[in-house]
Amino acid sequence: MKMTFRFSFLGGALAVGALLALPGCGDDTEGGGGSGTTSTTTGSTTGSTTGTTTTTTTATGTGAGCDAYCTDILANCQDANAQYPDMAACLGSCAGMPDGAPGATDGNSIACRTYHAGAAEMDPLLHCGHAGPSGADTCGVSCEGYCTIVQHACTGANAVYATEMECMTACEVVTDDVPYTSAANAGDSLSCRIYHATVAASSPDMAPLHCPHVAAVAADPQNFPCQ
Repeated sequence: MKMTFRFSFLGGALAVGALLALPGCGDDTEGGGGSGTTSTTTGSTTGSTTGTTTTTTTATGTGAGCDAYCTDILANCQDANAQYPDMAACLGSCAGMPDGAPGATDGNSIACRTYHAGAAEMDPLLHCGHAGPSGADTCGVSCEGYCTIVQHACTGANAVYATEMECMTACEVVTDDVPYTSAANAGDSLSCRIYHATVAASSPDMAPLHCPHVAAVAADPQNFPCQ
């Protein structure tokens, strides 16, 4: 009987101890559980995703993307296939272009131009025009390339168009029958205007001289090379 009593007493004590421990476990779960942590993590993730989305949709070319693009196009597109007069003109023009999706092979973007600049190593005649500022109806149409660079390079006192839409409308009436290369620096063509836009983009010092040369209609016909 004494042994039975001892076992019963011990079992009862253990059961009471377990019951007393339960509220403590419950409190730990509620105080340190997923609620606060999940809230913090969700806030962080949302902020990061929103920031990334905004950057992707609004970004224009800077840094390594333009460096790689300009290095390739200047190396692979030379002489009769040259698209920029120098590195400064390429980097300045690239700075206003949309980044685009990595690996893109069409559309007005740095990504598309970078692809074709690389492909130009094997076939410059085919790919250099696509890689250049005009896009040659592959990396955008010529007016897209023209207006992208003009609206980035010619601003403030050097502005030619108030909006990109105004630029696109004006561009539609410009003669576009000369394939673009950096040799097209004179004559009445869209290619001439694109050339001067790339030079205007090369530095703030060049913009006052070359932005007037990109206009669809010359403000000063006596000093307008694209006519």
